[in-house]
Amino acid sequence: MEVITPTAPALIIFIIAIIIMAIIYRKWAASIESYVVAKRAASPWLNGLALFSTYNSAWAVLGGPGVCYSYGIVEFATFIGWAIGVFIILWYYLPIIRDLGAKYGATGLASYMEAYYGKRYVGIIAGIIAWYATLFYLVGQIKGIGLVLSYGLGISYDTAALSGVIIALIYLTLSGLRAVLFVDALCTLIMMTFCFCSLYLLFALGGGNIFNTINTMYRFDPRTIYPTGEPYTTDPITLWVFSTIVYSMWQFTPYAWQNYLALRSSKKTDLSIFVTLATVSGAFITWVSILGPVGRVFLPYKLKDPDTVVLEVSKYFLPSLYPIFICGLFATVLATLDSALLAASTDLYHAIKGLIKPLETRIGGVNTLRIILIGTSFLVCYFAIVYMPVYMVYTMLIGMTGVSAALTGPLAVGLKWRKDPLAAITSLIISLIAAQLLVFYGITPWLTGCFVGLILSAIIYIIVTLARSH
Repeated sequence: MEVITPTAPALIIFIIAIIIMAIIYRKWAASIESYVVAKRAASPWLNGLALFSTYNSAWAVLGGPGVCYSYGIVEFATFIGWAIGVFIILWYYLPIIRDLGAKYGATGLASYMEAYYGKRYVGIIAGIIAWYATLFYLVGQIKGIGLVLSYGLGISYDTAALSGVIIALIYLTLSGLRAVLFVDALCTLIMMTFCFCSLYLLFALGGGNIFNTINTMYRFDPRTIYPTGEPYTTDPITLWVFSTIVYSMWQFTPYAWQNYLALRSSKKTDLSIFVTLATVSGAFITWVSILGPVGRVFLPYKLKDPDTVVLEVSKYFLPSLYPIFICGLFATVLATLDSALLAASTDLYHAIKGLIKPLETRIGGVNTLRIILIGTSFLVCYFAIVYMPVYMVYTMLIGMTGVSAALTGPLAVGLKWRKDPLAAITSLIISLIAAQLLVFYGITPWLTGCFVGLILSAIIYIIVTLARSH
């Protein structure tokens, strides 16, 4: 694979800046609370910028366009619901999560649920499930890192994937969430530059008129403009309705909890900044996702791996801006990879605290968590290299969307209705299993399966709670 000369220096400078930032903030790793939730002192501005890039994962900029390329579906249709979900959940639930989290001393999803429901088994089960589901998500992220670095540096996919994991581990192990927040905020600024380049490309293909680009795509294949529903749901209306509901619960996904719990305030005047910055990311995904159909129409060759469509389109049509595309894509994926790795490791650490107590006593809680973080990282890297998925969108979303939908009962219902630990775990496990079976056995499209899991989670929680109260 040829090396685009200006790309390597740009990436190297970005990576050096990240490592310097991690060294500066290494003092924030003195305790579990400071390491994992940054002493609960993060400003809404910083947190909002960080969450912007955290949400815009390899799925948004590589996996989604890859599905668009193959099926002719405009992926951003689903993000109409996603943007609504960001606003509803963060505005309505985030003050509750942040305030109760500070009260209980929660450091992640698992510890929060254990403290809220008052039962150790809730934390154990929730932690293991969150870790397991995040593994699926991380496989997709690491594939994204591998693709971007292999294109940008001219190295093999295996070497690139491993290098990306090591880069993330350097600042994760040094400084924890504090470094993650600043790295992800920096990534947001790079991503916005990438976004404008994507927009420029859409104008350039139409001779300076984006509508010419869209008309060309439509004349080639109407499905590039009007989604047929495959492989998400059976029809477009169902697609938009289900995505609105399912993506609302996406905000409960495990990898975002450190950001929520790290906020220094839950005042709505502060949260308005946080919510606004997070919601705007839907517009970013819109432009990037259109590049999938652009590749389907304008590229003169067929791609072997659909997840490479954005890389190929930018390389073919905008070689002068290719380094910016590479850095933007790398920043996007890295910002989600680091948050997901930290969240998964934190949840597993909390779930198995009883088993690893001797080790924790010997080397301390932070170092124990670091060992779990490193082990999780290389485990996922192995699967991303040996069992690289054809579509990262499936490995990422079936795991993470499935578990976030299954959390509807314990969180969306439980936080505003009644506490019932047995109902929380029952609804979580049964709905998650049901959604996985529906999708993996091809009974329903994945979005439909997750929607069923969401509804099932809420119903089971209510039924169990009512049955136990009589």
